[in-house]
Amino acid sequence: MRTVRIPQYVDELMQVGFWELDEAIFLVLGLIIGTITGWMFTGIIIGTLCSGIFAKYKSGHNRGMLLHAVYWYGLIPFKGLWCDNAFKRLWTN
Repeated sequence: MRTVRIPQYVDELMQVGFWELDEAIFLVLGLIIGTITGWMFTGIIIGTLCSGIFAKYKSGHNRGMLLHAVYWYGLIPFKGLWCDNAFKRLWTN
């Protein structure tokens, strides 16, 4: 049987610069909105602040907390990739 090397950080979120992927989303959104409105530098500053605030909020919660919150509040329906919708309840007699 062949030995398979498992990477040390296989369960970690992807890194984008200094930020994890879910934190970098706020930075990119700030950049996009700032570019559309013509206030790119302000958008970058606001995106950086939002990602920093989210990083502090995220530090006390489970990993992947943003994905769980997005699913729980029904913002993005995953259509049963992992489990049924949290709001769907089956009542049988």
